[in-house]
Amino acid sequence: MLTDLHEVASRAVRFAYGEPIPTADGGEVVVQADTPCIHGDTPGAAQLVAAVRAALEEAHVRVQPMAAWL
Repeated sequence: MLTDLHEVASRAVRFAYGEPIPTADGGEVVVQADTPCIHGDTPGAAQLVAAVRAALEEAHVRVQPMAAWL
């Protein structure tokens, strides 16, 4: 489980742009999904969400509520 704010935010940006994301075994994987997920019971979840949102916005990725596109 990742808890480093910078690492989580960096991976979220890579995820958003369809770039490979490092795996636990040293490989890489490209993930196709519409949304990232941060579990609320993860220690520091609120800080992780804030860091991810800031990184996505800085990378010019549009962040919007799910209701806007469902």
